[in-house]
Amino acid sequence: MSAAKDPAQAKSVIDKVRSKFTTAKSKWKAGLGEGVKEQLKIVLDPANEIHFAGIIARFSYRNGSGCSWDDLMSKMSRSLVRDSVAEAVLLHALGWTKKRIDELIEKSKPANIGVDEFRAEATSFYTMLNTQLYLPILSGTPSDEDIKNEHKVRTYVRQMKIIEASDDELTTAAIDFLTAKASVIQYARLNLINSLSFKAYDTTLKRIWQNRKKAIELEGNSGSEVHFGQRLANECLCENARLQGLDVPISFTSGCFHALADVLEIGWHPHYAKVLLDGNK
Repeated sequence: MSAAKDPAQAKSVIDKVRSKFTTAKSKWKAGLGEGVKEQLKIVLDPANEIHFAGIIARFSYRNGSGCSWDDLMSKMSRSLVRDSVAEAVLLHALGWTKKRIDELIEKSKPANIGVDEFRAEATSFYTMLNTQLYLPILSGTPSDEDIKNEHKVRTYVRQMKIIEASDDELTTAAIDFLTAKASVIQYARLNLINSLSFKAYDTTLKRIWQNRKKAIELEGNSGSEVHFGQRLANECLCENARLQGLDVPISFTSGCFHALADVLEIGWHPHYAKVLLDGNK
């Protein structure tokens, strides 16, 4: 189709398309689905042939190297984006594009994104990274299946359950944990954060937990151990600690708190280790 540039060549293409899907007696070949047949009836209708030929004559096909990621990174490298953050910018651009197209389709609008809109989003994200004042989440939203699996097997989810967290709170915990975990991997891989900074961050979060826990103990006005745990979790999960001096989303801090709870370095219930152990018996 791409090589056909005049009416005769376009006619040849149409004949080849017709022979690919129909027999010599103009019957549909076996194996074609009903939906495909309905579309082909329109495309191969002799009354529409002039329109089909016009499309073919103006059609051109271009393809990449076979590795779309490398092709996109090559284009990114020819822009003014620093190499150290080029991959992060591309990942964000791909995720944003998918989200924007889904939004348009859901609203029954054409799935078209204007060049200016795309460039504005990519530029603002790059500027945010380039200033190195803020670290965004570098992962998409976890799937419903991933979230469901977290509810079944993870210790941090059990930690939330023993303080009677709601289903919405459990889902938020799973989302924060999974997105923070994926972002940590990306921060390290893209050399945005030094590995020692992650250890320092965990130390900071444990100190926050210890301070909040002590303050609630000194107040001594929790109605029950479950209420104590709910207060402690709420106060910690609303914190927003910096990572390597950079601001991060509050969901990242929350996810890292849950990561510590998952390995029992912290807990919400005042006797979380014993309660979890008894629950395994």
